[in-house]
Amino acid sequence: MFQLIANICKEMYRNPKASLGILKTLYNMIESIWSENEVMKQNCCIMIKSYLQRCEKSYYPPAVAAAVYKCAAKIVSLNNRRYFSDETMFEESITNQIRGDIHSVRLYCCHLLQYVFRNFTNDHVSSYLAGLLNMFLINVLHKKEILLKDEATNRTHTILRAYISLVEINKSLVHQVIMEVLRFQKEKTLNMHLTEKILKRICHISNVKEISVYLDDNVLSVLHFWFTNNLTIETLPFNLFKCDDINVFLERYKSWLIPADALWNSGGNIKESSLLHLIKQNNKKQSLEEIIEDSFPHIVALSLPYVVIDKYKLHCLSELPASFKESLENGQKMFHQTGQMLTRDKWTNLFVENVGEILMLTAVHLCDHSDANRLFGIDIQNKNRSFYYSKRVYLSVLDFIGELSDCSIMQYLCGNQPLAIFNILFKVWSRVINENCPESRISALHAYITILESIPQEQSSDAFVCNFACKSFAHAINDSDNSKNVEIYVKGLKIIFERILINKADLIKTSVSQLLPILMIKQEEGFVKECEPLIHYLTVEMKDCLNGSEDVLDFMSSVSQGFVDDMECSTVKSFTEKLRTYKLSLVYPSYETLLNLRKCLITNKHFIDRCLNDLNSKGFSEDCATSIIHQIINSLNDILKSTRDNKTIVETCNCLAEIGIYDLKTLVTVPPRDTHKVVSVTPTKCFVTIVVKSLSETLMDDNPTVTSRAAETLSNILKCFEDIDTIDIDRQCKQILKPLVSSSNTFPVTIKLNIHAYTDYSIEYVDGIFLRALISNWNNNSKDVGHDWLQRVTCTLLKLIKPTCPYLDTLYEVCQLKPHVCRDILAPLVGVLLFSSSTEGKIEMLGTQINAVFNYVWEQTFEDKVDSSSNSRESSASGHGLDYGQKQMIQYMLDIVEFVRLQRAYYLRINTEVDSLNYLNLEYDKVAWAATISDQNLIAVYYGELWAFAKNGGVPPASPEKAASLEGGENMQRILRKCYVSIGDTDAVEGCGTAHLTVESEKRKYLIHTGQFADALLLHDAALSRGARADRALHAGVARSLHKSGMHHLALQYIKSLPDNDYLNEIKYECMSFLGDWSEFVDTKELDENSRNGNFNPNSILRAFQYACLRACVGEETTQIDLEKIVPLNRAKIAVATLCQNLNMETSQSVYKIVRELHIFKDIEDYYSVRSADISINDLLKRWRTENLPRFNDFKYVEALISQRVMMLEHAAGRYHDLLKDIVSLQIQYAELSLAHGRIQMSQRLIATVKELQVPDEVTLAESEISWAKGHREIAISLLKNVVTNPTVDATTSAAALRQYGLWMAESKRENVRDIIEKYLLKSLDVMKATDHKQTRFKVYYDIAKFADAEYKQVEAYMNSSVFENKVKCLENIKDTTSSLRSTQQSLTRDEQRALIVNDRFRKLDETEIANTKAVKENFLSLAMRYYLRSLKQCELNNLCVFRVISLWLDNPSFDFEESNGEKFTDLLHAIPSRKFITVLPQLVPRLNTERTAFAENLKKIIKRCAIDHPHHTLPILFSLKNSDKDKTITLNLKPGNTQSRAQEPRVVAAQALSAELSKENESMASIMSQMERMCDAMIAFANLEPSSKEVKQAIPATERILRLGHLDAIPVPTATIPIRDDCTYSDFPALKSFDNYFELVGGINFPKKVTCLDSTGQNRILLIKGKDDLRQDAVMQQVFNIVNALLENNPVTSRIKLLIRTYKVVPLSRQSGVLEWCVGTIPLGGYLVGTKKTPGAHARYRPKDLSCMDARKKMETNRESRQSNNEKLTVFLNILRDFKPVFHYFFTEHYHNPVSWYERRLAYTKSVAASSMVGYILGLGDRHVQNILIDKHTAEVIHIDFGIAFDQGKALTTPETVPFRLTQDLVSGFGSSGVEGIFRRSCEKTMQLLRDNQETLLTILEVLLCDPLYTWIISPKQQNTRGSKVDNLNCGSSSKSGLAQRALLTVNSKLSGTEGGVAGGVAVPGQVARLIHTAMDPNNLCRLFPGWQPYL
Repeated sequence: MFQLIANICKEMYRNPKASLGILKTLYNMIESIWSENEVMKQNCCIMIKSYLQRCEKSYYPPAVAAAVYKCAAKIVSLNNRRYFSDETMFEESITNQIRGDIHSVRLYCCHLLQYVFRNFTNDHVSSYLAGLLNMFLINVLHKKEILLKDEATNRTHTILRAYISLVEINKSLVHQVIMEVLRFQKEKTLNMHLTEKILKRICHISNVKEISVYLDDNVLSVLHFWFTNNLTIETLPFNLFKCDDINVFLERYKSWLIPADALWNSGGNIKESSLLHLIKQNNKKQSLEEIIEDSFPHIVALSLPYVVIDKYKLHCLSELPASFKESLENGQKMFHQTGQMLTRDKWTNLFVENVGEILMLTAVHLCDHSDANRLFGIDIQNKNRSFYYSKRVYLSVLDFIGELSDCSIMQYLCGNQPLAIFNILFKVWSRVINENCPESRISALHAYITILESIPQEQSSDAFVCNFACKSFAHAINDSDNSKNVEIYVKGLKIIFERILINKADLIKTSVSQLLPILMIKQEEGFVKECEPLIHYLTVEMKDCLNGSEDVLDFMSSVSQGFVDDMECSTVKSFTEKLRTYKLSLVYPSYETLLNLRKCLITNKHFIDRCLNDLNSKGFSEDCATSIIHQIINSLNDILKSTRDNKTIVETCNCLAEIGIYDLKTLVTVPPRDTHKVVSVTPTKCFVTIVVKSLSETLMDDNPTVTSRAAETLSNILKCFEDIDTIDIDRQCKQILKPLVSSSNTFPVTIKLNIHAYTDYSIEYVDGIFLRALISNWNNNSKDVGHDWLQRVTCTLLKLIKPTCPYLDTLYEVCQLKPHVCRDILAPLVGVLLFSSSTEGKIEMLGTQINAVFNYVWEQTFEDKVDSSSNSRESSASGHGLDYGQKQMIQYMLDIVEFVRLQRAYYLRINTEVDSLNYLNLEYDKVAWAATISDQNLIAVYYGELWAFAKNGGVPPASPEKAASLEGGENMQRILRKCYVSIGDTDAVEGCGTAHLTVESEKRKYLIHTGQFADALLLHDAALSRGARADRALHAGVARSLHKSGMHHLALQYIKSLPDNDYLNEIKYECMSFLGDWSEFVDTKELDENSRNGNFNPNSILRAFQYACLRACVGEETTQIDLEKIVPLNRAKIAVATLCQNLNMETSQSVYKIVRELHIFKDIEDYYSVRSADISINDLLKRWRTENLPRFNDFKYVEALISQRVMMLEHAAGRYHDLLKDIVSLQIQYAELSLAHGRIQMSQRLIATVKELQVPDEVTLAESEISWAKGHREIAISLLKNVVTNPTVDATTSAAALRQYGLWMAESKRENVRDIIEKYLLKSLDVMKATDHKQTRFKVYYDIAKFADAEYKQVEAYMNSSVFENKVKCLENIKDTTSSLRSTQQSLTRDEQRALIVNDRFRKLDETEIANTKAVKENFLSLAMRYYLRSLKQCELNNLCVFRVISLWLDNPSFDFEESNGEKFTDLLHAIPSRKFITVLPQLVPRLNTERTAFAENLKKIIKRCAIDHPHHTLPILFSLKNSDKDKTITLNLKPGNTQSRAQEPRVVAAQALSAELSKENESMASIMSQMERMCDAMIAFANLEPSSKEVKQAIPATERILRLGHLDAIPVPTATIPIRDDCTYSDFPALKSFDNYFELVGGINFPKKVTCLDSTGQNRILLIKGKDDLRQDAVMQQVFNIVNALLENNPVTSRIKLLIRTYKVVPLSRQSGVLEWCVGTIPLGGYLVGTKKTPGAHARYRPKDLSCMDARKKMETNRESRQSNNEKLTVFLNILRDFKPVFHYFFTEHYHNPVSWYERRLAYTKSVAASSMVGYILGLGDRHVQNILIDKHTAEVIHIDFGIAFDQGKALTTPETVPFRLTQDLVSGFGSSGVEGIFRRSCEKTMQLLRDNQETLLTILEVLLCDPLYTWIISPKQQNTRGSKVDNLNCGSSSKSGLAQRALLTVNSKLSGTEGGVAGGVAVPGQVARLIHTAMDPNNLCRLFPGWQPYL
């Protein structure tokens, strides 16, 4: 082919057209030719040379010439100057042609320069640049002026195009090219516009921002070029420097102009510098010396290198070029002449003052190419700039300066001017990152490393220098996008680590932990080879240097192992540690890290719940700080909000789906801000502290300018601090800031108002900068709108203050660059302005301006018909939906309001109120609304409540009705209702009033929201039938009601009949998915675009995505799933992430919403995997088991998940027939789970789906349960009967069906109990012998026991009735009559004989009946006991039935049985795990006796087993009995045998004997018993100690044995709560180590003593030791509370809302002594409300004008003493209430400053009062005065103490108690504006419902407790006088209870039945609670209470 071309060329080369074709063909062949032999190459070159020769003679037209030069350029690029000696011909021909005559060819050759100069040296290029101007010397043919001008223009464009091409070839030429352009412009007077255009193009190519910026940074280089080329300064294009004229230029750059002119233009003679004199003329006020002083650092910096070169003979003069020799002489001359112009002292002072700047100016000109080549191994060509110096010169400069100052200059600067060192680093690093070509960057990096090496170590600056060095490189690596840059930076950082940082590893742990993820990310981006050396160095070679940081080491280890080793964790601790390691990497997350995190979460999924279980059950936000699960979730949320990489987003979503659960235990996911530090410091100090903290986080920014300004600001502002340790920053940060702290010249922390600036501000911004900026940005949809607002407001306000130290200007610059600094300081800045304002006018103006913002938001977004039933997070479809930027601006304003509220005490007092909580008089209802729509619901509730307080005279409205009656109250209730719906607190919603339900639209929404869909459907239909057919909301309501009712088909048909609607689409896609209707195509790409547009309903988009993914997954009939169908899933996850960006992810509800969506798509992805054969269907079924569902506290979160799974399982059933049974079984489980959570319609729909596949008996069983739940009992029984009677049913299903049938027969009372037990329950057990289904068996055990027990109770009740007693009496009478007749000596008459026969027959009948009754009783007793014991032995579900077992056993102490299979009562009794007896031990131990009965032996055996297995739970109870009389023994110091000691009770003797046995059991037990004995004796003695004085704090007498207690390592502190362990191993507990030497008296006639002890964990525990006081009743009450707590925790309803009663440990030591757990951090209600003489209470502080507490009490006492009537008492009491308002709501605002903490604590308080009130009512607790109720200042829970009056004993007091519990106005005020409605009422109802549901359990427990032989009131007076008698000794049965105990049980029973007060049939729980609340709050009852009860509080 080539030969053919060559032949054609020979013939046709003269023909231009043919030549053009030949050249085009040849160009395409050249590359192939070059791969052949040399001959072809030579022939090709000869051909092209021939063409070139003809081109030079202009034989060809431009098109042909261009083709020739193109071929030549191609050869140049292939030859690479290796093949021919004359190869330069091609390059020369192209470069020469640029000077040719044809303009188009010239321009094309300019383009071809990229092939010519690619491998040329800089010198070659420089010479070419210099020669370009010669092209204007070429003669042209035409002499006409217009043609000459045109040609000149063309050649100008050619040169400029050549300049651009050269920069495109090599960016390192940019400086040379720019200089040439400047010279070209000067010499050819080039048009300035064209010059700027070309320079702008050059800057764009070389990534330079602006030409003015470049020239400003390189002004010295420009001056050097200009002066060395003999150009005058007047000819310099000043406008390119953004200078209007030469004078502006001279003034701006005089510091460099003077030394540059002297050095390069004036022979070093600075005095003769023309520019110096010109500058003097322009500034006549300054002398020459003063001008020299201003330029001193630059003069010295420019001349000093020449001085040291000469001084230290660094160069051989003979080898230097002439130009450098001249500069060398001139530089020395300038240096010395400057010294002559200034006095010696002046020169010295200037040098010392400016030494830092001199070094910085010298450092930026450090450029050592040869050393850089050696260091980096890369060839860098020398640019020969005479004022750039080598490393050797720079180090010599340091030495020279050191000689001048007699010390190491760098060491001096580190110690005295560290900022100078830092500025050098900032400047040089800025040069590094601003260089755009690799060679220049390497040179700059070399300079940076040189400077770092020159900084001495072991200085205070080490931390800063090392961290800046590490982080600067980390930022650069992270921002690099090409391999060359990454390689350079990685190599440079490795060099720094090896040379400097290796010895400072302890200072850079955090920096290293941030560096590693960045390196991993870069590896994933393809820079593996570049990053590997540094990763290996850090993770292997440097590992030993980081031993002090476990987290960093773990992370490094994970990196070195690729995160894959040991993915499975063995313990929760190891899992937690692994997650902490991953958390470090999530700061800069890589895809690989996220992928491995997901694998770790999948592998250790079972540990996630356990991590959360370790959190405090109360779920306060403070727990988020320690919870690794919360921290990981927050890190993942931050990634979703910040990253834009789709791959990272998808994997982050996958991680969140794996870790995501629906019960985080907390309302929020982040810990609250520490408000204490804001409240406790002045506004000025707070502002300064926050500025320091914010800037310290900015100090290592990726922008050196920011870092420089931040460092300078910190250096100035830290002069306000004498000690950096007072600033709340971490230790490493303090180390970094340490060199910036001044040791002297500290300034006071003072900030004043800039009056002039404030005046100007008030004129310019009449409406305020806040509103002005808000309005201008309100409709801006940019993501940065919030930042723009923030910077504008902050920078404007900064101008209004004037601090004492000069940090404001640099802080202003930082704020302009960094929005996050503005975010941190804005609120404190406003606080400073308020603090600095000296007049009320300024404060009011600022308040008005802030208020204007919230009024604007209200006007823009609030509507009278706000949908208060919807979620604020889902309101984007409504009119008040906000975008992200708007929410940000509102959030910043809320931060200001919050800060002002917290710091209000420091501002100028502008009113006389004690504490208004609204310093600026803001409209808090508007604030609350703004918080609501910005998704800050807890803040909204807080300010809504404050608004209600203020509107109601400082007191919360007593009820929702009262709140609604306030002006604006209805709007506020709408706001609060909306907030509570968003929070997810449905109980609180009910506390917002019901007035809105009178509106039809609200009524319909309420019915849908509460799940009453049938009623909602009816109301919607009624509204539509009345003509409202155009109302879209009504149609949506109908569709929603149908859909939620499970009628998906009807809903879909209804929607299709309506016009298309975005909201209806959400329901439509859900229905179509459920129905398997895949007829509609959804474009996921379009959805993806819409999801990024805020105008679309996100829920509709997500449902459309779900439909599209399901359609691709199950709607396709193919056997294999194409992997490309995963794309919609990834798009869906990105849509979820987009939703995440618009939500407040700091709330748990938002997290649940995101996780729910991710779980939906994860399940689809799992089924994708099954269909694509990546996982098996078996694996999927295991994953989808009900027990593997995500943890949830509300079933609504998993409803959609379950429905979707059932639909996909239906599809799977049609494909995997062999697993049909397993699939159907799983679907049934989902249906049963739905039914268990009250979703009857959903369950019914799911079962209907299953029935289409198969109708096994399991399905029928589940269907019958649904029918029963719906109230269709006949259908249910009919369905279940078919299962029961079907002999083919499998054993498991049959057993479950028999049990269920029996229960329903009992519930419907269709069969008697005996038949139910025999026919169904026992039969169920028989059936289960063929299966190992334990769950059903255990349930049947308990069912049989329960039914048998119920029958036993009925028989026992019958036997105790008068009917049975009369029958027995009749029998006795008959026996007497018969006996009398038989004994008569006379013969009987016929009538007498007949009577005898009749009597005898009736006697036998009655005897048989009575015997049968007793037998039945015994049978049922035996049956109940047998199955109770079996249940306790094998099952953990009903452990509280141990109380019933004990009760039955105590009633029947001689009870025994033996089964035919050999099973005995005693065997079963002792087979029960000992831990199950622990709860009942306080009632078992007192029944010990010395008899040898079976009962006594079994009892002793149980107690002994408990003592051995669980000594720390058993022995305190045993010792309490053993030491019953030890008080007197110790106090009287009686010896054994003393006549004063009375005979001991048998139970005490038995306890002592058992203790002796235990002491001999083993060595461990002996040690425990010995230490327990010592501790008890010492504490009893101390309890009975009578203090020698009445001082509160006293020393413990040296004779007291308690001081000698110590190191009791075998026993725990008595008040420590030790969890009961199944394995009976107790090695880890807080042992008693020592007691404090002092105790405190806490008041009381028996001198209770508060003492502190130290335990083995190092914790101080406070004990209250009491003597002469029986604590057994308190202990019993705590026992009851703990049992009730167990019921509350086990109940799903009460557990979910965290209803609990606060308890404390009470340990009786003897009959009259004991120790109590001190409730740390608590205060009595009376202590807070009333106070003491020294400390006024809340009433006196907050309402000083009200009636005082003392006066109120006196009024009631006067009433009582004068025996006034009840009506008069009521009048007085109402008058007191009128003048005495509640203040307890201030407790929450006073102690919990953060709205989140405030809400959590108020919630905890309300629920605590509710639970304790209901339980207290049931137990009849009395004497609930304000000193007997404590409030925990940390949790706000109430704690009841002193239970001396219980079981309604208060009604028998002299002044009877008339209320069921304390619910006075102060307590109610703590509930907020809802009063007793909402949360309190619903909590009361739920607690009462639980108590009533567990009535039998509670009565059994109380029966055992009340019949405790040690319980004082059951001991009759006679028994009290005959202690130790036989009667007392045998009193072991619960049936021997006293009349008072019997009465107490009956009362409790009536309360639990709702029949108290003689209510026939009982009242429902809501009615009972309503009556109790009314009774407790009724003034008629409160006015009659004892005055000391203080019912007005």
